[in-house]
Amino acid sequence: MSNVTIQKRGKYYQYKFETAKIDGKRKFSSKSGFRTKAEAEKEGIKAYNAVSYTHLRAHETCAD
Repeated sequence: MSNVTIQKRGKYYQYKFETAKIDGKRKFSSKSGFRTKAEAEKEGIKAYNAVSYTHLRAHETCAD
């Protein structure tokens, strides 16, 4: 599994992962409301990969 944390909140599950450190403070992305742990894990990994891909694309440079 990647850096995605799954937590149970009441009868629903939540995923959470760190997106960036800004000014020394940790920033997280999370979403809740999943009925199963597997569903939260699947969606959390998809969201983590989307954020990671976007972050990598933003830092690419082109060499001429």
